[in-house]
Amino acid sequence: MKFVTYSITATVVFVVLVGCTSVPKDLGRSDVDVLINERGVPVEKDTVTSRDEIVRSLTAEPLTADSAIRIALINNPSLKATYAELG
Repeated sequence: MKFVTYSITATVVFVVLVGCTSVPKDLGRSDVDVLINERGVPVEKDTVTSRDEIVRSLTAEPLTADSAIRIALINNPSLKATYAELG
């Protein structure tokens, strides 16, 4: 009986603590930018473009392996669903 009481108490405490967490205003974008900068890749600020614009720009030039992979990832339904969940 004590085990059930402890597990219920632990569950309630966990739910309360998780409910008190907050999501950063930029949804963690600044953390990702820092990690990318640490790897030596420049990060452009305020460059939100649509998937269609990205695909258009990638297909405007001859197709390379990198651009083909980027197009495949952009059009991946599983990734689209994940990004939709993330907002």
